[in-house]
Amino acid sequence: MVIAANKVTLTMPHNEMSHELATAIRVARAAGDVVMPLFRRGVVASAKRGESRDLVTEADFAADARIRAELRAAFPDHAIFSEESAAAGDGVDAATPTWIIDPIDGTSNFSRGLPLFSISIARFHEGQGKVGVVYAPSLAWLFSAEAGRGAWLNGERLRVSGVDTMERAMLAVDWPRQPLLRQRSARIVAAFGEEVHTVRTVGSAALALAMVAAGWLDIYWHLILQPWDVAAAALLIQEAGGHLSTPSGDPWQPAQSAVLASNGTLHRDAIAMINTVL
Repeated sequence: MVIAANKVTLTMPHNEMSHELATAIRVARAAGDVVMPLFRRGVVASAKRGESRDLVTEADFAADARIRAELRAAFPDHAIFSEESAAAGDGVDAATPTWIIDPIDGTSNFSRGLPLFSISIARFHEGQGKVGVVYAPSLAWLFSAEAGRGAWLNGERLRVSGVDTMERAMLAVDWPRQPLLRQRSARIVAAFGEEVHTVRTVGSAALALAMVAAGWLDIYWHLILQPWDVAAAALLIQEAGGHLSTPSGDPWQPAQSAVLASNGTLHRDAIAMINTVL
């Protein structure tokens, strides 16, 4: 498979990878091995927490169990914050090294046989991302990043795009579940749609954010996400030279829900455009 991305010719030597990153990559691949037979076979999605648009499958639970078991064995003193096992009211304690996990980001795509889904694993400590992996097993894309050591796709270093005008920009957005936020999103898309080159919807926030890091997309925003949707890809974007914030421009933290990511060059323009609508 040929992958066109904004890459420099550097490759990551395995012996320069930290134990944490090497483990996250190994665990993401193991989770991919769990979910891919279920993806090929087909699974039935059901609504969780009484929300008809918030779907889960047996693959989500199986991947969650595998990831948590592997991380607990490797890092018994670390906390784990995962979509499928977090209780209501749980959060990320900045003082404790914490693994933030989405076992399948893009469950709707997964359940319909659409290969745009990903496994997202991040390690946070003291409010900062330390390690991030976004793995799309159906596409053989493994994005990884480590603080201060760059962002990578299948071992080749990534850079965000150099696009510097809205009329050349590729924008992606995913849809909230809540009706009011959908209405706001539609208005923002309409405003961007008059300015940008084109608009896409990926269906996996982690994967769409990784695409910004790869230079395939120039801007991505979403009005309501969870920490596990963003944590790993946030580090990818940072290490690839992009920028990630809230739509108002404040620094993103796991407690924040709305997210705006860009190649950095277009960030101020994107903030201004969103906030003229909001």
